Amino acid sequence: MQIQLDTLIEKIKKDGVLEAKRKAEEIIKQAQEQKDYIIKKAREEAETIIKEAGLKASRLKDNSQKAVAQAVRDTVLILKQRIKDLFDRILKEEIQRSLNEDLIARLILRIAESWGKDKQSDLQVSLSPQDKEGLEAFLLSKFKAELSSGINFKANPNINKGLYIGIKGEDFHYDFTDEAILEILKQYLRPFIVRIIEEEAG
Repeated sequence: MQIQLDTLIEKIKKDGVLEAKRKAEEIIKQAQEQKDYIIKKAREEAETIIKEAGLKASRLKDNSQKAVAQAVRDTVLILKQRIKDLFDRILKEEIQRSLNEDLIARLILRIAESWGKDKQSDLQVSLSPQDKEGLEAFLLSKFKAELSSGINFKANPNINKGLYIGIKGEDFHYDFTDEAILEILKQYLRPFIVRIIEEEAG
């Protein structure tokens, strides 16, 4: 009886060990499969993240390059415009400096002498209020005998330097204001300045 009991216990132990071993192997196998699956998914996700990061980096680089290129273009355009504005300002200052009372007086006298040969009408001269005060008295006192036709002087607050001159009562007149002279000179000089700027800018 004791032998049978021992045999039974031995069999139970043996069967238990085998079952435990089988279960352990099954658990190990499942764990291995789970591990392989997790590693595979992690690799796939990592590849996706790396790919997306690469695309984002490429787009960012492209956008950055475009932004820099646009900024350079904008800066060049602003610089060109500032140079043109500076040129216009300097040119205007030089014109205004040249249009002094002596030059304006000689210009009026020359036109009056030329016009008086063919026309009996009075001339209408429009000047800035500042220039009118000095020039009217100067011309009428110094050159009245040389002027075959009369001259009427008029102050025009819209004139900074220079003058309008024409026949009194008629719409036609010559424009020798600083603004008119500036526009004429700009037509001739600006293309030259622009060409220099373009060459320097490359």
